[in-house]
Amino acid sequence: MRKIRIILGSRSDLPQLREAIRALRKQFVGSVFSIIDIDVMSIHRNPINAWTFVFTDNCKSADAIFYCGSKAFAAPGVLDAFAAAANVDIPIFGIALGETCSDAFNAAFLSIKELPGQYVIMGKDGEPYVNADGLTAAVTRFAEGIMPEPKARKSVPAEFSINIDS
Repeated sequence: MRKIRIILGSRSDLPQLREAIRALRKQFVGSVFSIIDIDVMSIHRNPINAWTFVFTDNCKSADAIFYCGSKAFAAPGVLDAFAAAANVDIPIFGIALGETCSDAFNAAFLSIKELPGQYVIMGKDGEPYVNADGLTAAVTRFAEGIMPEPKARKSVPAEFSINIDS
């Protein structure tokens, strides 16, 4: 059976997802997934933890990651980039949290939606998953095996000490 990880950008995200996570465990653990692990990891506060995470069994043993958070929430994209750099092929879903139309929610929603290359998996409508219902929809989609085709990565080399006058 498969294993998934739900990562929260902050421990303060847990109250709005607790019931959805309990329902997902009840519905899927033992039939589709062997385990649904819950982690808290702020990429912005501890990027080294995220980098280390992709090189350990925490990431490598999972079949999918569902990253949930609010505010300037680039974490799903950053984790996906770290995983790609480590040659870890794992689907990562981004779930924006917060009160719809609040600054924190809008920042999270756009941080996921506007990721260059769109490597993080979003809803079937092309929009980010949202709040507890979005987490439920994303996990259900993965459980049912309804996944988009992986996107080819485009490498863009860094440029240093560029001449702005030419």
